[in-house]
Amino acid sequence: MPSISGAKIIHCTLYNLKPDVTEEQKKAYFAACKAFEQVPGVLAVEQGPTVPGAGPPAHPGGPLLVREKPPYQYIRLIYYADAQARARLLVHPVHDRFQEVTQPLTLNRTSCALEIE
Repeated sequence: MPSISGAKIIHCTLYNLKPDVTEEQKKAYFAACKAFEQVPGVLAVEQGPTVPGAGPPAHPGGPLLVREKPPYQYIRLIYYADAQARARLLVHPVHDRFQEVTQPLTLNRTSCALEIE
């Protein structure tokens, strides 16, 4: 695994693939994501299936919900050296290729980012 030491931004995406996605298409999807590491300042990309676990309570103060099946199948973490690296990725040809490969295969997704001071 490439070093994530010094990461200033971590971008997290949770997503589901369409039910008819083949193993070959999954491999292409993951390869398109991993190619982000070619962009200067992208320190690492980690991805894979989510794991079952506790979720938030159904209401404040309620018990944690144990999810046998998480609402999203996969997680992707991108570690950036800085905000400029994130901006470079969005206009880089590997991001264009990523969009071409992944958009037809993705059912739904949600993303967020954490800036580390």
